Amino acid sequence: MSEESISTGTSNWFSRACSGVQINLMNDNKHASMKEVITLENGSTLSLFCNPDMVEDIKKTTKVLKLHKIAGKARCNQKAFVQEFGEVKFHQNAIANIFGFSDLVKKHHITYDSDIEDAFLIHLENKVVKFKATPEGLYQFKVPESYKNQLKKQRKKPS
Repeated sequence: MSEESISTGTSNWFSRACSGVQINLMNDNKHASMKEVITLENGSTLSLFCNPDMVEDIKKTTKVLKLHKIAGKARCNQKAFVQEFGEVKFHQNAIANIFGFSDLVKKHHITYDSDIEDAFLIHLENKVVKFKATPEGLYQFKVPESYKNQLKKQRKKPS
């Protein structure tokens, strides 16, 4: 099995500390759980999901990823599929679902105009998805329950 080392954040202590504060703020009782939203992360070099209700086709991979995160190190040997995006890394013990900006921009046109709205617009084939700014400065998309329910129904269907 091959190993690859990926840093999901900057090595600057201040940036890591600020990101950690933001994540802790978002995981208090006043905010939606980080596992129930997708965060658009321009400091990440990959897309990583933790919520199995938001992905399809979770599989083990032969390539093991060593993730260096704010909270420490983890090994990731799974991948999954997100509709209208494609493959993402999957680790059920991660604390957030993240689309790496560099990953997303390879697949979709992204716009941002702060004169109109503090949100990144992801232009899909038939719709636009908004990653709106939270009070803490994170850009997130709340995944509709209908999408998660659709995935659950698909999993229950016999193949």
